[in-house]
Amino acid sequence: MIEWMAQNSCLDPSNVFATGFSNGGMITNRVGCQLSPLFKGIAPVAGNIRTGGDFEECAPSTSLSWISFCGASDGVCNSDFDEAALTWGRLNNCATGPLPTFVSATTRCEAWTDCDDGSFVEKCLIDDLGHEWPGRPRPDGNSPPQAPSNVDATMYMFQRWSTLV
Repeated sequence: MIEWMAQNSCLDPSNVFATGFSNGGMITNRVGCQLSPLFKGIAPVAGNIRTGGDFEECAPSTSLSWISFCGASDGVCNSDFDEAALTWGRLNNCATGPLPTFVSATTRCEAWTDCDDGSFVEKCLIDDLGHEWPGRPRPDGNSPPQAPSNVDATMYMFQRWSTLV
């Protein structure tokens, strides 16, 4: 898909990023683990690294930036959210962190820096948020109310990724 888009659209293959929610977040981690040369960064939302079957371990061949978001009330991602961040920090050989990068009434983001190839690792935990995309309503209109100070994951990841381009 990336090759086709580079040939048939205005895609710059040196600046490809991936994101996904829930199972898509798990897939986002997996493509980072297994296809790292194709991506500059990934941003799984509410989905961590899940091994099993033919996917036994996360072993990227190149470093890439990782930013992830999880609700503190989300049983899908919060049980091993810290572990996923530590794994990516280790895989990217980050020397510094975690240090606070964004703090609000409901959100705490922490980053590891001084990582290989200028990459970074960052996790954002959002209080009182369940299995939702932070800062955006569900397309079907059935989102529970979110605190106004919740981080907008979409805007935040694009702001962070812009430092890599």
